[in-house]
Amino acid sequence: MKANRFTSNKEHKLLLAVALAAFIFSIAGFLSYTIKADNERSEYYRIQEENKANNKISFSGPYCYPDKHPQLLFSILLLVGSTLLSLCVTKRYLLSSLFTVSSFTTFVYWFFDTRKKLSYAEADFVKGIDRIFYNAGDFDLTVLLLVSIILFWQISILLRMLIKTSQKENLLP
Repeated sequence: MKANRFTSNKEHKLLLAVALAAFIFSIAGFLSYTIKADNERSEYYRIQEENKANNKISFSGPYCYPDKHPQLLFSILLLVGSTLLSLCVTKRYLLSSLFTVSSFTTFVYWFFDTRKKLSYAEADFVKGIDRIFYNAGDFDLTVLLLVSIILFWQISILLRMLIKTSQKENLLP
Protein backbone atom coordinates (compact mmCIF):
# COMPACT_ATOMS: atom_id res chain seq x y z
CA MET A 1 0.00 0.00 0.00
CA LYS A 2 1.53 3.25 -1.13
CA ALA A 3 1.86 6.26 1.12
CA ASN A 4 -0.04 8.73 -1.01
CA ARG A 5 -3.08 6.43 -1.22
CA PHE A 6 -3.80 6.46 2.51
CA THR A 7 -1.89 9.50 3.73
CA SER A 8 -1.36 12.91 2.31
CA ASN A 9 1.97 13.92 0.85
CA LYS A 10 2.34 16.54 3.57
CA GLU A 11 1.77 13.97 6.32
CA HIS A 12 4.31 11.61 4.79
CA LYS A 13 6.92 14.37 4.55
CA LEU A 14 6.28 15.35 8.16
CA LEU A 15 6.73 11.72 9.25
CA LEU A 16 9.97 11.61 7.26
CA ALA A 17 11.15 14.78 9.00
CA VAL A 18 10.49 13.28 12.44
CA ALA A 19 12.30 10.07 11.41
CA LEU A 20 15.23 12.11 10.10
CA ALA A 21 15.40 14.03 13.38
CA ALA A 22 15.39 10.74 15.31
CA PHE A 23 18.21 9.44 13.10
CA ILE A 24 20.30 12.60 13.60
CA PHE A 25 19.78 12.51 17.37
CA SER A 26 20.68 8.81 17.49
CA ILE A 27 23.95 9.57 15.67
CA ALA A 28 24.64 12.43 18.09
CA GLY A 29 23.86 10.20 21.09
CA PHE A 30 26.16 7.44 19.86
CA LEU A 31 29.01 9.87 19.18
CA SER A 32 28.63 11.75 22.46
CA TYR A 33 28.62 8.51 24.46
CA THR A 34 31.66 7.19 22.58
CA ILE A 35 33.62 10.39 23.18
CA LYS A 36 32.60 10.50 26.85
CA ALA A 37 33.50 6.83 27.42
CA ASP A 38 36.89 7.24 25.69
CA ASN A 39 37.69 10.28 27.84
CA GLU A 40 36.69 8.46 31.04
CA ARG A 41 38.68 5.39 30.05
CA SER A 42 41.83 7.38 29.20
CA GLU A 43 41.54 9.36 32.45
CA TYR A 44 41.16 6.13 34.43
CA TYR A 45 44.24 4.59 32.83
CA ARG A 46 46.21 7.82 33.35
CA ILE A 47 45.40 7.72 37.06
CA GLN A 48 46.35 4.04 37.23
CA GLU A 49 49.71 4.76 35.58
CA GLU A 50 50.34 7.53 38.10
CA ASN A 51 49.48 5.15 40.94
CA LYS A 52 51.79 2.51 39.52
CA ALA A 53 54.63 5.05 39.21
CA ASN A 54 54.13 6.15 42.84
CA ASN A 55 53.98 2.49 44.07
CA LYS A 56 50.32 2.82 45.03
CA ILE A 57 47.56 0.31 44.38
CA SER A 58 46.41 0.10 40.77
CA PHE A 59 43.55 -1.86 39.23
CA SER A 60 43.35 -3.55 35.87
CA GLY A 61 40.10 -2.10 34.55
CA PRO A 62 37.29 0.30 35.36
CA TYR A 63 34.45 -2.12 34.66
CA CYS A 64 33.31 -5.19 36.57
CA TYR A 65 30.92 -6.20 33.78
CA PRO A 66 30.92 -5.42 30.06
CA ASP A 67 29.19 -2.21 29.04
CA LYS A 68 26.25 -2.97 26.73
CA HIS A 69 25.51 0.69 26.12
CA PRO A 70 27.50 1.08 22.86
CA GLN A 71 25.79 -1.98 21.37
CA LEU A 72 22.37 -0.67 22.41
CA LEU A 73 23.06 2.73 20.90
CA PHE A 74 24.41 1.22 17.70
CA SER A 75 21.39 -1.07 17.30
CA ILE A 76 19.05 1.87 17.92
CA LEU A 77 21.01 3.86 15.32
CA LEU A 78 20.68 1.06 12.76
CA LEU A 79 16.99 0.49 13.45
CA VAL A 80 16.08 4.18 13.29
CA GLY A 81 18.12 4.47 10.10
CA SER A 82 16.27 1.47 8.67
CA THR A 83 12.96 3.10 9.56
CA LEU A 84 14.02 6.28 7.77
CA LEU A 85 15.28 4.35 4.76
CA SER A 86 12.14 2.26 4.47
CA LEU A 87 9.98 5.37 4.68
CA CYS A 88 12.07 7.10 1.99
CA VAL A 89 12.53 4.25 -0.44
CA THR A 90 9.62 1.85 -0.17
CA LYS A 91 6.92 4.03 1.39
CA ARG A 92 5.48 0.91 3.00
CA TYR A 93 4.23 1.58 6.49
CA LEU A 94 4.20 -2.05 7.55
CA LEU A 95 7.95 -2.47 6.98
CA SER A 96 8.87 0.81 8.65
CA SER A 97 6.55 -0.04 11.54
CA LEU A 98 8.47 -3.27 12.14
CA PHE A 99 11.74 -1.33 12.34
CA THR A 100 10.15 1.23 14.66
CA VAL A 101 8.76 -1.48 16.94
CA SER A 102 12.21 -3.08 17.01
CA SER A 103 13.89 0.18 18.02
CA PHE A 104 11.25 0.78 20.69
CA THR A 105 11.81 -2.79 21.92
CA THR A 106 15.52 -2.00 22.25
CA PHE A 107 14.62 0.80 24.65
CA VAL A 108 12.41 -1.62 26.58
CA TYR A 109 15.34 -4.05 26.79
CA TRP A 110 17.54 -1.18 28.00
CA PHE A 111 15.00 -0.43 30.74
CA PHE A 112 14.90 -4.04 31.97
CA ASP A 113 18.68 -4.34 31.72
CA THR A 114 18.96 -1.26 33.94
CA ARG A 115 16.58 -2.84 36.45
CA LYS A 116 18.70 -6.01 36.46
CA LYS A 117 21.97 -4.10 36.92
CA LEU A 118 20.55 -2.04 39.76
CA SER A 119 19.25 -5.15 41.50
CA TYR A 120 22.76 -6.64 41.45
CA ALA A 121 24.41 -3.45 42.68
CA GLU A 122 25.81 -3.63 46.20
CA ALA A 123 25.64 0.11 46.72
CA ASP A 124 22.97 2.09 44.91
CA PHE A 125 24.36 5.55 44.09
CA VAL A 126 22.37 5.98 40.90
CA LYS A 127 20.15 9.05 40.71
CA GLY A 128 17.89 10.72 38.21
CA ILE A 129 17.22 9.20 34.81
CA ASP A 130 19.97 6.62 35.36
CA ARG A 131 17.47 4.68 37.50
CA ILE A 132 15.35 4.14 34.38
CA PHE A 133 17.91 4.10 31.54
CA TYR A 134 21.43 3.67 32.83
CA ASN A 135 23.99 5.96 31.12
CA ALA A 136 21.29 7.62 29.02
CA GLY A 137 22.02 11.07 27.72
CA ASP A 138 19.74 13.82 26.53
CA PHE A 139 20.10 12.62 22.94
CA ASP A 140 18.99 9.11 23.93
CA LEU A 141 15.88 10.42 25.64
CA THR A 142 15.09 12.60 22.63
CA VAL A 143 15.42 9.56 20.36
CA LEU A 144 13.07 7.62 22.65
CA LEU A 145 10.52 10.43 22.45
CA LEU A 146 10.78 10.66 18.66
CA VAL A 147 10.61 6.89 18.19
CA SER A 148 7.49 6.82 20.40
CA ILE A 149 5.90 9.56 18.29
CA ILE A 150 6.76 7.71 15.08
CA LEU A 151 5.43 4.43 16.48
CA PHE A 152 2.06 5.86 17.52
CA TRP A 153 1.81 7.77 14.25
CA GLN A 154 2.46 4.63 12.23
CA ILE A 155 -0.05 2.67 14.30
CA SER A 156 -2.67 5.32 13.55
CA ILE A 157 -1.81 5.17 9.84
CA LEU A 158 -2.05 1.36 9.81
CA LEU A 159 -5.39 1.50 11.62
CA ARG A 160 -6.61 4.10 9.14
CA MET A 161 -5.52 1.81 6.30
CA LEU A 162 -7.33 -1.13 7.88
CA ILE A 163 -10.52 0.85 8.37
CA LYS A 164 -10.51 2.25 4.82
CA THR A 165 -9.82 -1.19 3.36
CA SER A 166 -12.54 -2.85 5.41
CA GLN A 167 -15.04 -0.14 4.45
CA LYS A 168 -14.35 -0.75 0.75
CA GLU A 169 -15.04 -4.46 1.17
CA ASN A 170 -18.13 -3.88 3.30
CA LEU A 171 -16.78 -5.95 6.16
CA LEU A 172 -18.02 -3.44 8.72
CA PRO A 173 -21.77 -2.91 9.14
